[in-house]
Amino acid sequence: MSLGGVTAVFFQPPATAREPDKSARNK
Repeated sequence: MSLGGVTAVFFQPPATAREPDKSARNK
């Protein structure tokens, strides 16, 4: 289920832009 949530967030451009910290942390 965790993967699904992560995928949904990555698929949503607005979500990624809103949470740049998450993207940087994941990288």
